[in-house]
Amino acid sequence: MSGTIDPDSPERGSRPSKHALASERTRAALLCAARELFTQRGFINTTTEDLVVAAGVTRGALYYQFSDKIDLFRAVCDELIDEVLAAANDRLHGEDADPWTRLGLVARVYLESTCRPDIQRVLVLDARAVLPPDRPSGVRSDPLFQLAERLACEAAEELVSDRFAQMLASSLAGAADALAAAVCNAEDPDGARETAFEVMDHLIGGVRHRFEPAPDNPPRS
Repeated sequence: MSGTIDPDSPERGSRPSKHALASERTRAALLCAARELFTQRGFINTTTEDLVVAAGVTRGALYYQFSDKIDLFRAVCDELIDEVLAAANDRLHGEDADPWTRLGLVARVYLESTCRPDIQRVLVLDARAVLPPDRPSGVRSDPLFQLAERLACEAAEELVSDRFAQMLASSLAGAADALAAAVCNAEDPDGARETAFEVMDHLIGGVRHRFEPAPDNPPRS
């Protein structure tokens, strides 16, 4: 009808419609319930019925928001990745260190996050079995990979090709993923985490040493 506007139309302004708000609440409830259940029980032992009951929604609402249980699991992983990435960016904010040191800092933040039960179970352990890797370094590292890639490019931009920097970032992100899994599976996670910090520092330090020019007169030992 001429002169009328659909109540759900964006032409009414930036205020979301009631339907959109309800959809957002449903999605948030499913994500919250899924994170809790996947953390407590794991992906395999959590059913779609468990999810809809815990979220207080219908099965139809679940499949309206997500194509299947794996899609919901992926969305939970994305949330966790965003939280780790935000922590890494917070740690980097105002940091005046060189790119190599900052790259190590990002890896340390990721390894530190393995003390969280949701990161341990969902992002480090179950994601390996549930989701196919998007990159050689693993499914969990995509945003972290992008940050690592940028820092690797900054660290070696005058000495290597973009392809080398990408592979370097992929290798370091993959190493961080493998170390995170080792920490989560260890009998002494806290001790294993400290060892993982040391291993990662050695890996980054070794690559850094490869590219940094040697001093003209190195000191005698």
